Amino acid sequence: MTFIGYAVLFFLAGFIGYMFHADRRNPIGLLLLIALPVIGVYFLGWWALLTFAVGTFSGSNIYKKSLAAGRIDDPNHTIRLKEVVHVLAKTYSLSLVSLPHEQCNMLNHVIINSINTLNEHEMAVKFLAEFSNIIKTDPKGIAEIEKYIRMSKGAYNRGLARIHEPQQELFKVARERFNIEPDDIVAA
Repeated sequence: MTFIGYAVLFFLAGFIGYMFHADRRNPIGLLLLIALPVIGVYFLGWWALLTFAVGTFSGSNIYKKSLAAGRIDDPNHTIRLKEVVHVLAKTYSLSLVSLPHEQCNMLNHVIINSINTLNEHEMAVKFLAEFSNIIKTDPKGIAEIEKYIRMSKGAYNRGLARIHEPQQELFKVARERFNIEPDDIVAA
């Protein structure tokens, strides 16, 4: 009977480890994370803590390996994608509905490569820097680039973005492709 208790504890702990990585905002997972070791110690003794720790670790590893193998989608990626799209729409007046498939792939690539290092404003500026490489160099394109520079300077001045590498990439594209000097543009 004790063996069945340890097995149930191990599998529930594995489920918690998996679920906690998949959705950290879930209050049921937090409740189980707190209650399950207490219940395990009460019914099974102190070895239940070790069983719980090993089960949680195993569930976390299963989630990470499934994510790395591509069998599941990263929920953080979807959340960050929504945040970046919101910033691009509100701050830079860029509608992603009209973007061709290549630009949507470009945005997806930017988010995947910088999901853990940049916030949503920095990712938006990084996308704009890459997007600026394919904009036509006509007067309308120049006006767009100037708008992106003005708005990105405003985001950095307000402290919404801190890492300056994406902004420097945007400035470099403005100088090389459009002959625009970003220092002459006033922040919005």
